[in-house]
Amino acid sequence: MPEVLIQHPALFYLCVGLTGLLCGLLIALYTNWLPKRMELIWQHEAKEILQQGEEPLQSPLKHLWSEVVSYVKAESQGFSTRTIFIALAGLLICWFIPLHFGATVHTLALCVFALGLLTLSVIDFETFLLPDCIVFPLLWLGLITAVLSDEVMLANSVWGVVLGYLILWVPASLYMLVRGRAGMGHGDFKLLALIGAWLGWQSIPMVLVIACVVGVAGGIYTLYKKGEGLRAQFPFGPYLALGGLVVLFVSPEQILAALF
Repeated sequence: MPEVLIQHPALFYLCVGLTGLLCGLLIALYTNWLPKRMELIWQHEAKEILQQGEEPLQSPLKHLWSEVVSYVKAESQGFSTRTIFIALAGLLICWFIPLHFGATVHTLALCVFALGLLTLSVIDFETFLLPDCIVFPLLWLGLITAVLSDEVMLANSVWGVVLGYLILWVPASLYMLVRGRAGMGHGDFKLLALIGAWLGWQSIPMVLVIACVVGVAGGIYTLYKKGEGLRAQFPFGPYLALGGLVVLFVSPEQILAALF
């Protein structure tokens, strides 16, 4: 962090606030573009397998630019509720994390982690997708941060990845074996592994408890308020991300002490 920002806290928080707003706007654009890009790739690959004539797929940069133009035109009459919500979420993340952890390089890494969870939550909420192109880089960054920082031991981080994946994969696999259909997407396994890489294996049970408790309320709303029946699907990723953010600020020990 530049020394002038550390010596002037008001200037520092103004800068991180503006950065958070900018990140939120970029996330709003990216989460609108990436699922469309993934769908185009899948359609192109399917047509190649079926040996149907297909023009070369438009390059990612050209496709991104066209989506930027379309997005700006759509938002030119006033920001949508979606964009405002994501921008404010980015602002709050970039404010509260430095306020809680101080102005350090590790804090910057935690901001990337939290903004990544925000990005994944928006995509999962809207499309039921948790793209590997976001999950895996964040997971590796969590392991690298554990190597370079004393906040989470590398062993705890590695076991966090293992436990985070297996604690959902095992019951989901048993459900598939008994019922013959998937009860949870594999993206949720990888997301919880990602959170374990950043927060350590000790955080996994509490993250899962928070996600399940809050997810029950969200699931009841989806199942009954929308009238979709008991077979309706709802994204679990946003609840896992919420649990990860809660445990980021409040340790499992502090949560248990407050409850009991």
